[in-house]
Amino acid sequence: MKRNILILFLVLVNVSLAQTRLEVKMSKTTLKVGESVQLSFVFNAVGDDFIPPKINGFQVNGPMVSQSENIINGAYSGNQQFAYVIQAIRPGKFTIPSAMVEFKGRIFKSQPVIVTVLNQNIKGEKQTNEDSYVSKNNVGKSAPVFIEAEISKTNVYINEPIEVSYRVYLNPKFKIEKENKINFPKYNNFWSQTEDLRDNHWEQVAVNGRIYYTKLFRRTVLYPQKTGNLSIDPLSLDFNIAYPTGELDFFNDPQYETARRVIATPSKTIVVKPLPEKGKPENFTGAVGVFEFNVVVDKLESKTGEAIQIDFVVKGTGNLKLFELPKPNLPADFEIFEPTHKEDIEENIRGMSGSISDSYTVIPQNKGKFLVKPQQFSYFDIQSKSYKTISSDEINLTIAQGDKHISQLQKNKTASPKTILPIFTEANFVTLNSSTFFNSVWFYLLLGLPILTALFLLVYKRKINEKEEKEHTKVLNNKKPITPLSWQNLEQKSTNKEVFYAEIEQELKAFITTYFHIDPTLSNETLREQLSEKGVELSLLVQIDKLLQTCEIAKYTPVSDLNKTQDLEQANEIINQLKGYLE
Repeated sequence: MKRNILILFLVLVNVSLAQTRLEVKMSKTTLKVGESVQLSFVFNAVGDDFIPPKINGFQVNGPMVSQSENIINGAYSGNQQFAYVIQAIRPGKFTIPSAMVEFKGRIFKSQPVIVTVLNQNIKGEKQTNEDSYVSKNNVGKSAPVFIEAEISKTNVYINEPIEVSYRVYLNPKFKIEKENKINFPKYNNFWSQTEDLRDNHWEQVAVNGRIYYTKLFRRTVLYPQKTGNLSIDPLSLDFNIAYPTGELDFFNDPQYETARRVIATPSKTIVVKPLPEKGKPENFTGAVGVFEFNVVVDKLESKTGEAIQIDFVVKGTGNLKLFELPKPNLPADFEIFEPTHKEDIEENIRGMSGSISDSYTVIPQNKGKFLVKPQQFSYFDIQSKSYKTISSDEINLTIAQGDKHISQLQKNKTASPKTILPIFTEANFVTLNSSTFFNSVWFYLLLGLPILTALFLLVYKRKINEKEEKEHTKVLNNKKPITPLSWQNLEQKSTNKEVFYAEIEQELKAFITTYFHIDPTLSNETLREQLSEKGVELSLLVQIDKLLQTCEIAKYTPVSDLNKTQDLEQANEIINQLKGYLE
């Protein structure tokens, strides 16, 4: 029986795969020079790693990608389409090779297509009204409607900003009636900041001797995070366009018909060079832009054992979130604690601008006059294409003698100077008269005091526990946990990656600190230790730690290969598991 079931299963799988296919579709395969047609590859499933063919002899725009998946009564169905608009640029016979896609470990190929391009120019023909609309499928600057991706520079250094402006051009005879969809690029391997300008007004310009209306509708600044040839994917517009039929209505106004159009920018390639090794300072940590550097001390006179705050501050324009500040180089007489990092950064179409700082707390160990030598910060100047090093001013500190005992303890590094007092080595002892003391009331009081104290603490602790339990129950009854629906709303509202992950981190920490009575100001590591003490399993702690790390990476680094939906589901799963510890 088991053998028959296995055979039946294999047969069904083979039948299913046999029905899976990658098809190529073109409305016609004979074209004239300048004529364009849509080339579509349709796969009746959702596969991985689509590999497009290398198309020669045509100008290629696209792809425009669409896909869908459904499971109805346990039956799976899927569809993927990769559409291109190709325009013939020279006569001859051309073969469009097979495209390929992977699905369930198998490679599926489309059939090659032979396209014949006649040695006739479509622009020189007299066209009917219907042919006139067909000719609008021309791509590039000969089309009645097209979009351009204007790139400020295509050969840059890593972390050098690039501005990409998207502009649409429309023949005055045509009208855009409805915008259906805009497919925006993902900008892989770039840190990006985008400005939506769809409210801009139309302007009139001349392109190749023709009059067009044009509008800048989107602008993006990119910081490349990887060297080599990086691609900027196409941006596509899907809209309804109205075109004149050549006929007049009752009022002698031109009549229009409507058709749906999809246009896209060509793929663009950016050549990203590594920063030059020649002249690179040893303390360079990746800063690229134009910056200022200062070291600020809160006071120039202090005492041993008293804290001094020293701030390392970088201001300017550039990749402020993508490099480290220099470490302090101070005299050995100062004890240095871990810094507090602060950011005041504005992110807009001009890139990142503002300031970042590391604030150090230092404690002098000895009295005297100390010279803090100039601290140095190095960056790659994007304007001069060279490295620059900024030195801060010298700082003279005068340290007076503080508390004698504390200073001595700090020299010996035996304990914290503000918490340990000197130990006295001499003591005077008084001999008690045993015959009078043990028979006195004081003896019995001293004997019963520890027992009374223990009983008092036991009762007090029980009262505290009961009070906390009542408050905890009240919180659970009055506050509803975060529901999956609210998280889905969060995903819809927070299209910005940094805001989205900051909200996830805030909501997850709020849930943990509220329901487990944990101080919300604690670090992630301490929070994890507190949850462990409350019995949360190690596997769940690892999930929480991993998600919080993902949030930190998403907020402060330019990564783009994040799965927001998956991380959203992970957050919901963590909260559902944590609820089990509250029951």
